[in-house]
Amino acid sequence: MLLASCDKAAIEDLKKQLKGKFEMKDLGHALRMLEMEISRDRKRKTLKLTQKGYVNKVLERFSMSQAKPVSTPLTQHFKMTIENSPKIKEEVKYMEEIPYASVVGSIMYAMVCSRSDLVYATSMISRFMSSLGKEHWNVVKWVLRYLKGSIDVGILYGGGAIGELGVVVGWKASLQFMVALSLREAKYVALIEAMKEALWVKGMIGELELAQKTLVVHCDNQSAIYLTRNTMFHERMKHIDVKLHFLRDVVSKDEVVVEKIHTNDNPTDMLTKALTTIKSKHCLSLINILSN
Repeated sequence: MLLASCDKAAIEDLKKQLKGKFEMKDLGHALRMLEMEISRDRKRKTLKLTQKGYVNKVLERFSMSQAKPVSTPLTQHFKMTIENSPKIKEEVKYMEEIPYASVVGSIMYAMVCSRSDLVYATSMISRFMSSLGKEHWNVVKWVLRYLKGSIDVGILYGGGAIGELGVVVGWKASLQFMVALSLREAKYVALIEAMKEALWVKGMIGELELAQKTLVVHCDNQSAIYLTRNTMFHERMKHIDVKLHFLRDVVSKDEVVVEKIHTNDNPTDMLTKALTTIKSKHCLSLINILSN
């Protein structure tokens, strides 16, 4: 059982009540949870989540612990298409012996828990579970090599004002549920999804009785931002479902503020495309995903 509160006396009181009802032992501060290591720096008031032990076990399990590290999760020279799938029986039989699904599942767990830098790579390799070829397997091994070289990478929380969001809490990369007829519309729909997540996080912080100012959601498309503020009817946007415009109500009530972010400083790029080493590291630093 994990207990968390800003009031230390409240925690001690709750522990006494629990001990009166159940046989329990105080193990002190949590050091490990769900294959995640927890490290604290009391002076800096920070907490870091890593998965070094888990990644090491994955590398050993799939005989990649001695592999040569690489610096990016995925590179543009890989061409992952259905054309790379096996064409002859010998190739099919060979690929049936490859633990492709097990490796992808292991990488996906790291991605879900603490490694948002693996999102794009995971989304690509998971598309070919039923028709994998040698090229697809080479990409998976590349991702494992990246894990080998970034084994200390983790999320760093804290260092800011209490209740203030300054680090990644959740991430998602998926195909949109509708067909967008323009880049502006696609960005607008993505902005709505980000807004919904922001409202959920704000509510969660409120449940913890922490003061939270108006949240800021960033978007790199000025036209999409304009749509959130302008309630006037526009011929080019009349086909958009009315329910999507709830975003305008949220913005008008100052619950969330939408601000422009320059493309060069947009960390979500790492969720949607293969990046260079420099850009990949820059995106990670923007959301406090750092190595030791």
